[in-house]
Amino acid sequence: MKLRPAFVVVALVATVTACGGGAPAIYAGMAADEAASQGLRAAADEAAQPGHPLHGRDLRLARVVRGEDGGQDAWVVVLNVGKSKRTCVWIWADHVVLNVTYNYFIDKCTPKVLRAKADIVAS
Repeated sequence: MKLRPAFVVVALVATVTACGGGAPAIYAGMAADEAASQGLRAAADEAAQPGHPLHGRDLRLARVVRGEDGGQDAWVVVLNVGKSKRTCVWIWADHVVLNVTYNYFIDKCTPKVLRAKADIVAS
């Protein structure tokens, strides 16, 4: 498994609850719970770097929504930063034979993302 960062963020472990039941819907190469897990993992890996702008900040998973990056499907993992700010991790998976590469970048959340219906909501 490879992670390719485009920006950095910090995250704490959070508990998530998937909406609905049955088989998970695949979007951007993975299910919503996998996107939440890999997005948090990517953020935690990046946060371990000293001098990161969000290092030491309180980040919590808020929700996971469907989005896109330049026309490509991507899950968007929304993180609460402190009490009033948010940051987002856009993440998608590329599958080649038996290899999966998780691609992501972190940026400010857009109004469209913040209004989107959530596939996962943190409990």
